[in-house]
Amino acid sequence: MGGQILGDRYQIERQLGKQAGRWTLKARDLQTDSLVILKVLFLDDGLNETDLRLFKREVDALKLLKHESTPRYLGYFEMAMPTQDQAMVLVQSYVDGVSLQTYLSQSRTFNEAEIRAIAQAVLQILAT
Repeated sequence: MGGQILGDRYQIERQLGKQAGRWTLKARDLQTDSLVILKVLFLDDGLNETDLRLFKREVDALKLLKHESTPRYLGYFEMAMPTQDQAMVLVQSYVDGVSLQTYLSQSRTFNEAEIRAIAQAVLQILAT
């Protein structure tokens, strides 16, 4: 998958996540030479209404968030798949860091002060 180009502009570097009907990819924007995240939702027989609704809600939420610690909405496109199905692709800026999911999968625990700091940071983002 690495090296493949989607949307005539985004060169895949690696896959970050994969769930049924969804992929998250790290890519390079060949027009700006910046790193981006592509969230791909496959519009196939396995797609359920909830997945589509959540994907659209994520797009709408990302358009509203304007904070240096959150990804920025950069665009959206649809593409045809080799299986004759379609896929929707959300393009967002890449934010370097470690996800909470990564910490939790490593059985990382947080003390009360750390939890408060995380909560305050999230609330600060939502307040802007």
